[in-house]
Amino acid sequence: HTRSIEVTGVQTCALPIYEERVRRFFDFIEAVQVERRRVLAEYGGSFARFLAAGGRMPAIAVLVNDITAFLEAYPKLEDAMVRLTREAGRYGIHLVMTADGTSSVRVRMRQSFRHVLAVNLADETDYSMIFG
Repeated sequence: HTRSIEVTGVQTCALPIYEERVRRFFDFIEAVQVERRRVLAEYGGSFARFLAAGGRMPAIAVLVNDITAFLEAYPKLEDAMVRLTREAGRYGIHLVMTADGTSSVRVRMRQSFRHVLAVNLADETDYSMIFG
C-alpha cells in the first residue's frame, strides 16, 4: 500500500511563502521518528529487524529536488534537514535529494548518505570528490 502526502505542491522552485507548510512537515516527520523510535526500541532501534520479525510499518520516502534552492528558501530548516539525513534512515524514513554539484550539499549532510548517484557532472574531478 502506497500513500503520498503532498506538502508544498508541484513547483519549480522553493518559495518562502511555503515555509510554514514545510516547517509543519518537518515537525510531522520528527513526530513520526519519535513514535518509530518507541516502537522499534525492542528491536534494537532497527527498522530492518522489526520487519524481519514480522512487523508491519510503511517505509517513508522524502524527496527534495534541488537542495541548494531548498536551503536558500528555508535557511531556518537547515538543522532539521541535517537531523533528517542523520537519523531518519534507521526508522524507515528515506531521504532522496538532488543537487547540481558537489558543493551544493553541506558536508554535515553529505557524510550521512550511504548511497550517492552522480549523473553527468560538469567537471571530472567532481566524481572523485563524491566517490573518493
